[in-house]
Amino acid sequence: MINDVPEVHDIDKVVKWSHNNKLYVNVAKCFMISFSCACTPLHQPYLVEGEPLKCVTEVRDLGVRFTADLNFRE
Repeated sequence: MINDVPEVHDIDKVVKWSHNNKLYVNVAKCFMISFSCACTPLHQPYLVEGEPLKCVTEVRDLGVRFTADLNFRE
């Protein structure tokens, strides 16, 4: 979880590094998911290149499905 401003700057550093290495971030394909067993997970707004990341409860990466409640059902 990102708790303070220096941690938010870490996201900016990754984006800057990717640009320097000609690996451009497609913000439309980036999502924010909060992994938690709590009933109400924390949702903080995250910005990449000035655009907010879409907050989701489920995401697929390389065919693997991740859910916010850490449930692994199909």
